[in-house]
Amino acid sequence: MRAQHGPGYAVRIADYSSAPCLDRVADLLDDPCGYLHRPLDGVFNLALCRNHAWRHFVDEGDDYVGFCDIDMLLPTDHALMAWRRYLSSGHELTLLAPAYYLDQASSDRLRAWADPDRDDLRHWRIFPGGCVLFARTLFERLRGYDERYRGWGAEDEDLVERAARQAPLVVDRLAKLLHLEHPRREVSEAAWRDENRARLERKRSGQTPWTSWTRFGDIEADPGPAIERFRQLTWNGFGAPRETGDGWVIQRGEHGFTLNPSAMLVYHLCAGHLTVGGVIDAVQALAQEEAGTLERQVIETIAWLCDHDVVRLH
Repeated sequence: MRAQHGPGYAVRIADYSSAPCLDRVADLLDDPCGYLHRPLDGVFNLALCRNHAWRHFVDEGDDYVGFCDIDMLLPTDHALMAWRRYLSSGHELTLLAPAYYLDQASSDRLRAWADPDRDDLRHWRIFPGGCVLFARTLFERLRGYDERYRGWGAEDEDLVERAARQAPLVVDRLAKLLHLEHPRREVSEAAWRDENRARLERKRSGQTPWTSWTRFGDIEADPGPAIERFRQLTWNGFGAPRETGDGWVIQRGEHGFTLNPSAMLVYHLCAGHLTVGGVIDAVQALAQEEAGTLERQVIETIAWLCDHDVVRLH
């Protein structure tokens, strides 16, 4: 990255982790101001990290901004060639490049393709998040990455597919990027990736709208009740709602509550063994309210139901 050159090119590093790593990456930067560290405040969230980096580093003078994973190697002329071939036109676009893998195991695991013209780097695939470049105006109009994806997985495909609906998507087959193989993450993250994939498929199928999240990288924003969006919800002994003149009543023995229509909808969805994120998606598909405001309201409702033992988190 440090070897790149081109009009106005600069390297910036966003580090969302428990401890700063500036000493390991300082030689990539023109000055320490190009490094951003935010303490990890829970489960890692790559989408939030990238959104926050955008908010911190990007201004109106930037025409294009790219994201590159730290385990990607780029040709030294990558930025310059991208400028000459695509960016100098000034068009609003998204630019991807194929990533190559040196070992067959990575190729098989990622369902990569063989390149008949190369003997040394045969295994490649289109990697929407490993190295991707956006026009600044397009990224801001999309409101960045959807931060409801947790950990890694699907957040990059989500943004690229949203971008392709609004502006040209270019795959530069002349670029040769190399992905460095490294140990895979812990198996415990598999559940997050599965939930991320399910969220993306709900968007693709039209069950939930193609929206991002209005926090857009604001780590200091009040997130509301601290309920993990990947926890599963079930009823806790209360039966189906019974409609009365005052609302919907749920009862367990002598204990009962009256729910308004919004709370009743959330409670009803909790019977389907959905995750918190799944309930939010389902409500969002039925409502016209702004995504960020609606998400907070749903989480506050779930928090109330949990505090009163009406539903359980698993």
